[in-house]
Amino acid sequence: MSGGDRLREATVSCLSLRVSPPASARVFALPLYVVPVEIFTRGMLIRPSYVRGVVLVDGLSAVATFLDGAPSLEERRLRAEWLPPRLSVREAEECAQRMEAERGRSGGFFRFSRVSSVHVREEDVRLVWRIWFQDEERSVIDACSGDRIGEGDLVSLLLNGAFSSVREDETP
Repeated sequence: MSGGDRLREATVSCLSLRVSPPASARVFALPLYVVPVEIFTRGMLIRPSYVRGVVLVDGLSAVATFLDGAPSLEERRLRAEWLPPRLSVREAEECAQRMEAERGRSGGFFRFSRVSSVHVREEDVRLVWRIWFQDEERSVIDACSGDRIGEGDLVSLLLNGAFSSVREDETP
C-alpha cells in the first residue's frame, strides 16, 4: 500500500479531541479497540467482586489499558493517513483478557487463591481511532490529550510494523 492510498477522507468514530487539527496539518489516525469487559473475581481468602470496565487495546502494538468508565467518543470527518490495525477483533479480545489475567497476578500473598473470569461480548467491541497531527514546528500533537511529542518520537509509535505487513480489511 503506498502513502497516497492511506491518505483519504472518511467519517469515523474517534476518541474525543481536545485539540482540533488545523486544516493544513498532516493528520495520522491510529487504530484503537474499545473492549467492554465484565470481570468476576473470587477466591478462598477474598470477597467476590464484580467490575465492569473498558479495556483500550492499541490496534498496532496490542498494548492494553484498563479504564473504569467508558471513554468519550465522537464522530468526525477527517482527512488523514489511516494506519490499518494489525489485530483482528478476536485478537483484541484476547489481549483484553490477557491483560486482566496479568493484573490478577499482582496482589501479594492472596494472588495464589484468586480466580478471575473475564467476559467479553464480541459484538460490543468497537474499532475507533486516535488522532495525531503534525504542526508547523514539526512536533506531533496527540489531539485527544493535547500532549506534544517530538517528530522522532512518532517514529517509535509507528515502528511497531504499522507500515509493513498490515491488514486492509478494517480500514474506514
